[in-house]
Amino acid sequence: MPPRYAVNIADLARLEEIPRLCLMAPVVQSRTTIRAEPGMIDGAAIVLECPERQAAAICDLVRDLDVRAKRYETRCYIEGKRGGWHRMKRRERILKR
Repeated sequence: MPPRYAVNIADLARLEEIPRLCLMAPVVQSRTTIRAEPGMIDGAAIVLECPERQAAAICDLVRDLDVRAKRYETRCYIEGKRGGWHRMKRRERILKR
């Protein structure tokens, strides 16, 4: 089973809402949330319900928009083999160009 991806909800609520909403709306139909960072007040994330490459591309694009705007990168998470979630490293590219 391929890994699932999730995006931090608090980070999605920042500026440039329209591009983020257009990217996210089709892939979060059931609105499944997780506690990606337990103990943090803003540690909740929403699971992307789409093929792995599409989820990876969405994460890459959202984070690129943040870098261009010189903001803190949106926190994206990948589900591990044993069911835990870990945060992607800063500037980590998911898709190879």
